[in-house]
Amino acid sequence: MSLKSVMSQTLNLIFPRKCVACKALIPYGSGFYRDVCDDCKVKLPLIRGKACSLCGRETRLCCCTGQAMQFSRLCAPFMYDGICKDMIRRFKFYKHPEHAVFFARITADVIQKEYGGLSFDLLVYVPLSKERLAQRGYDQTECLTANLSKILRIPYSKTALVKTVDNQTQHTLDKEARALNVLGVYMADKSLVKDKRILLIDDISTTGATLNECAKTLKLAGALSVHAAAIALTP
Repeated sequence: MSLKSVMSQTLNLIFPRKCVACKALIPYGSGFYRDVCDDCKVKLPLIRGKACSLCGRETRLCCCTGQAMQFSRLCAPFMYDGICKDMIRRFKFYKHPEHAVFFARITADVIQKEYGGLSFDLLVYVPLSKERLAQRGYDQTECLTANLSKILRIPYSKTALVKTVDNQTQHTLDKEARALNVLGVYMADKSLVKDKRILLIDDISTTGATLNECAKTLKLAGALSVHAAAIALTP
């Protein structure tokens, strides 16, 4: 048995590692998907093939025809389905901020592939309201962005964009209501975003209404450009 195998087994005995999807024990390793077991790896709903240059979905699932968005493009590694949906729900609602490490590594890879020719001055995330933050105890998208900042070596701001209204949750609304629900609920700090090329981060995007409103707010505050990225896009 190799020294590497012995070390991996020893670490698993002392600090057991579990798959972020199914919680099965997994060996220590250095692979790209090292945080998920082999069974779950093949179940990940990755976005494959040619994707829409605006909404980021595979062309056959594109839902942005005829829409005008304030952000230039959107990219994401996953569709919000299957085990990915379960993983993100645990990340958001069940006190698992550590999942941000896995999600950031996969999302950063897609960002580098899709936006490799671009440079960004600042990462800005879609924030929770003060009320929702107090209720949840942490902002999952801030956790994601902090990890992306380390990987991409782009600074991020906790205050460039703030949510001033504790509005109704978006997932309970239809497409038209979603757009109305987010109008005027965000505020950007002009001193932090003026003349900046911004990469806007969210966890899940459905219709793009939240990202669109945030991008509009950032551009009104003087941002030069806004591109967007998320962990997952709804089918």
